[in-house]
Amino acid sequence: MGDVVEIGWRSTRVLTRDNRLVIVPNSVIGMDLITNYSIPDKIYRVETDVVVSYGLDIEYVRNLIIEASTKTGSCMKILYRSSYLSLQGQE
Repeated sequence: MGDVVEIGWRSTRVLTRDNRLVIVPNSVIGMDLITNYSIPDKIYRVETDVVVSYGLDIEYVRNLIIEASTKTGSCMKILYRSSYLSLQGQE
């Protein structure tokens, strides 16, 4: 994920969030779905996988994730924060 800085005949240059320049062949871009996060709005959702131990209180973990996202300066304060939990590997 990043900002397109140059589109050429053979490749497109993308500057990632951690300031790395990635050169992507246009043939690769043409074969995949591209999502433009800056149009119509620059607000977007970020999904992250978090693995926790079995036996932890799920509501505690959920509230901890929401609290941590609230304290970061890069999250908007007016939007609703939520966490979706998927229980995997249980027998």
